[in-house]
This record gives sequence, C-alpha cells and structure tokens, in this order.
Amino acid sequence: NGRPFLISNVIKEELGIDCCVLSGANVASGLAAREFGEATLACSDYDDAYIWQYLFDTPWFKIDCVPDVICTELFGGLKNIIALLVGMIQGLGCGTNTVSAVMRLGVLEMILYGSIFFNVRSSIMTRVFFESCGIADLVTTCLGGRNVRGGKAFTLADGKRSWDEIEAEVTGGQHLAGLVTLKEINETLEVLMIEKSIDVEKHFPLFRHCYKIAFHNEPPKSLITILGRNELRELRFVPSGLLTLIDDSPNTGEVIQRSSSTQVGSLILSKTQSCMQD
Repeated sequence: NGRPFLISNVIKEELGIDCCVLSGANVASGLAAREFGEATLACSDYDDAYIWQYLFDTPWFKIDCVPDVICTELFGGLKNIIALLVGMIQGLGCGTNTVSAVMRLGVLEMILYGSIFFNVRSSIMTRVFFESCGIADLVTTCLGGRNVRGGKAFTLADGKRSWDEIEAEVTGGQHLAGLVTLKEINETLEVLMIEKSIDVEKHFPLFRHCYKIAFHNEPPKSLITILGRNELRELRFVPSGLLTLIDDSPNTGEVIQRSSSTQVGSLILSKTQSCMQD
C-alpha cells in the first residue's frame, strides 16, 4: 500500500526473533582474498552485538557495531540508486565535479527519506552514514559497480536500449539492484505526494528524475537541467522548507546501550539456555 518495509522487519515479524543487519564496503572478492575491509553490524541488543562482533571480526575484516538497524539497512539499499545516477552522469561525459555533486545531493535525499518514512532523526541518519555501511559503501559502489556500469550504458544509448539488454551485458542477466529499488522508492513517494501533499519533485529531485529517465522515456541529458535548475537553494541551518519535514524531536526508538562485563562464552550459554526453555 505504498509503505516501505525493511527486510529485517519482515524477518522479525514472521519468525518472531530479533534481526541484526551486516552491511558495508565489503566486495566479496576482496574479502575472499583477505584484503582489508570493514563492515557495520547493526543490532538493537547490546549483548547480541557483542556476540556477533566476536563471531565476524577478523584481522582483515573489522566490525563496528551500532544500534541503528533502520539506518544501516536503508543506506545499503538506497546507495544503489545513487550509483545508477553516477553512471548516468558519467555517460553524459561529466567529470568528477558533477559526480561528487550527485553523490552529495543523493545522500541528502537518502537521509530525508529515512527521516520521513521511518521517523529517524536526521542527526542519527547522518551519524550512521559515516560508518562503513554509509559513506564507505556508497564510495565503493560508485567507483564502478554494476549499477554504475548499467546507468552509463543506458545513457550512452540515449535511453534507447532496454534494461533487459543492458542487464544481459553488464550483469549477465541479473537485475540491477538500483533499478528495483528506484521503482519501489518512487511508489512510496507518489503515495506521500497524494496523501500528505508534499512536493516530492522538489524535495527528492534526483530520486524522481532518475525514475523518469529509467522508466518513462525522459532524456538522460535532462538530468543536467535538474541539477542546475534556475532557483536559489534554501538557506542552511534555517528551520524552513525541506528541513521542516525532518522530525528532530528525541528519538524514542534509539537504543540505550547497557554496560556489560560478561564474556562471549557466558553470553552464548545464557542465550542458548533461554531459547531451550522457550
């Protein structure tokens, strides 16, 4: 019904268990070669996080734990849209100035989306963005992942090639994650526009225009027009416009971490005994 659901929430509701999220700048081939990499492990329970960190952490794969499951999972999905946009911009022949602008503006839309649809304070979204699941994963994906290559191929063909052709060429037939996410995100934005009368074209220009280019025959070169549209941007640090859409009231969903002096072994034992009793 036009509402976003996180996979972790579906697992939690269907199985009746807590679900943690592991995400970050960790391309599988690099990890397999034991090249140094990082990941963010989001877990709402302090003791559980301690166990999972102990399990996954190695000298070449370092784990940092955060309590913000929503932010961690959102960044892992939304970054693929930004990578698609970066590919489109590269296909238009633009250089690093434009690419970096698209990445920065895309991050603002990612944070705004989480703030509106999941009632997460923008300050928390920003904090988690500086973990591996945020900025590092975004940079890694935009350095030349499949979504970037797909977006570039689409733009070089001036939007005349089908996505099926491009996916066959770029991924061997696998769907581009950015395309799937882009379509689903815009379904929720359209509901937001209708039900809340929010100008999503103004507040989510990249998400909306990328969708029109990908699925509604908007010419890729029009993306440059959107980036440089002839209106002044709102003043920063003033509670008006876009900033009023973000609820910066105290976040009741933020986990209060409790101190723990227990060891991994006793934690696992207590968890196991509890499950057996249930």
